[in-house]
Amino acid sequence: MKNMSEISVKKLCEIIGAQYHGDSSIKVDTIYASDEININGKGVVPVYYKKSLDIVETASVENPLVVLTDSHIFSGVIKGSVGAVILHENPRAALVTIMDVLLPAKNVECPVHETAVIESGAVIGEGTVVGPGAVIYAGSQIGKNCVIGPNAVIGYEGFGFLPAGGGEVIKVRQVGGVVIGDNVEIGAGTCVDRGTVGNTVIGDNTKIDNLVQVGHNVKIGIGVIIAAQAGIAGSCVIDDGVMIGGQVGIGDHITIGKHVMIAGKSGVTKSVKPKEIVAGYPAMPRWQWLKSIAVLKKLAGKNQ
Repeated sequence: MKNMSEISVKKLCEIIGAQYHGDSSIKVDTIYASDEININGKGVVPVYYKKSLDIVETASVENPLVVLTDSHIFSGVIKGSVGAVILHENPRAALVTIMDVLLPAKNVECPVHETAVIESGAVIGEGTVVGPGAVIYAGSQIGKNCVIGPNAVIGYEGFGFLPAGGGEVIKVRQVGGVVIGDNVEIGAGTCVDRGTVGNTVIGDNTKIDNLVQVGHNVKIGIGVIIAAQAGIAGSCVIDDGVMIGGQVGIGDHITIGKHVMIAGKSGVTKSVKPKEIVAGYPAMPRWQWLKSIAVLKKLAGKNQ
């Protein structure tokens, strides 16, 4: 993807508040991954690891490349195909701004895709974008400037059944709703169930990846980040600032305290106190899980 305009390294550094080494007059018009450099391009290459810098320096290119990195990676010496280095204390955050400068997002002419289905009674806030194939059921309230990804389902019935003996299973109707705050992003194929009674709630600025299951009556706080294939069972409380890794499973009626970090593939079977870092199944403090793995490896070695 390429922008039609060009900008000099010097000007770009002024915009993002960074320092530069090398030729500040070099102009760039796009961004490259370190392993996908265009031989004829004029691009910024974000580098977060030393091995990636080695790849960039030895690349065969027609125009000098501009590396975006930090002082821990850059030795102070410009080599090979690199013409300039932009140094920023947080290059990942700087890249976000550079993307907006070089590759600005297109304006969405029709925020609700023509293939999306929105039932009568659902409320969609100003500036919210609803992707292709998404379904939003009655009783759902979505705030301002949200993004609902393709094929996401908001407000469908949750998994409510009761065994009644004799092989009979009784279906428990879900008659609540879903309330989603402002600036929330919900990825493709994610399902947010409506409450059994009352609402499933997702707080402002929360970001949910693709293929995530949010059960009925779950309460998610502000600024929560949830990676793909995570599953949150009914009536959980996920407090502000929690980070949930991919393929994490959280049992029902569990409370996850503020700013907890849950490592990928963990299985959470009991509540977690604020600011803890947990991992494993059943999830435990990460240091304890790592110690357990080390002990298991030793035991396995003795039996070989």
